[in-house]
Amino acid sequence: MSKEISFLIIVPTYNSFKKLKRLKKSLLSQTFQNWRVIFIDANSIQKHKAWLKACVSLDKRFIAYEESNEIKGIFPSMSFGAAFAKKNDWVIFLGSDDWFSSSNSLFSIAKNINENIEKFNQELIICGTQFIDERNNSVVRINNVPNFRFISNKKLANLMFFGYVPAHQSLCLSYDLLKKLMPYSKKYHLAADLDLIFKMLSLKKFKIIFINKILINIQSGGLSSKYLHKRLKEVLLIYVNYFKFYFFIPFILRYLIKILSRLRLINRLKKLDDL
Repeated sequence: MSKEISFLIIVPTYNSFKKLKRLKKSLLSQTFQNWRVIFIDANSIQKHKAWLKACVSLDKRFIAYEESNEIKGIFPSMSFGAAFAKKNDWVIFLGSDDWFSSSNSLFSIAKNINENIEKFNQELIICGTQFIDERNNSVVRINNVPNFRFISNKKLANLMFFGYVPAHQSLCLSYDLLKKLMPYSKKYHLAADLDLIFKMLSLKKFKIIFINKILINIQSGGLSSKYLHKRLKEVLLIYVNYFKFYFFIPFILRYLIKILSRLRLINRLKKLDDL
């Protein structure tokens, strides 16, 4: 495994140290150890700040910053953290309640980068994710990648027209791609992550690798779920801006796919219970 590859994981936080324990544990267990985490904290309580300080003292790969008057909110914090990326970094954006599904998650991503970078020169890796119910830790939805190995951002645009949307947390961006995309739009408070994905569709053609594995867990019921109506309005606006008069097709298919994914999972679990 090349020693040149490193991962930068950017995580905004706010009084979330209890949930962050899962992410910390999943990071320390990674078989691929060349990573750094930047926490950007939004003026949390002292107990949370003390937890972050303990992380930084424990391992120099953990780094913590605090929001300023110029940097407030999840996406401005992510933009701030992205400025610390180095040339060989591959960057992943996570929430406080997200964590890696396997101790080999980063190894799998690094392996795919190494095996293809010379002949393919990819700028984006997209992996599978699963959404976890915060009440009972059960899987409520799986977001698998499409049945492709290598595609371009122009082909991704076609897939998104037919309803596919990669989870923001499933994206692993090269340093060069990151610099083209930053900062997150300040126009959207809850859907700037989706806007970033559409922004990359409009860039000059570049290559993407899909990893058909579940590598990241996402806790359902986050900020977007709590402000669902506002999030939907922002999502609709983004679809209108990109797809114009045809926005209703990908917009409807997006949510239909989500519903079908949940129903398939429920049906699968029911069959297992019947055995």
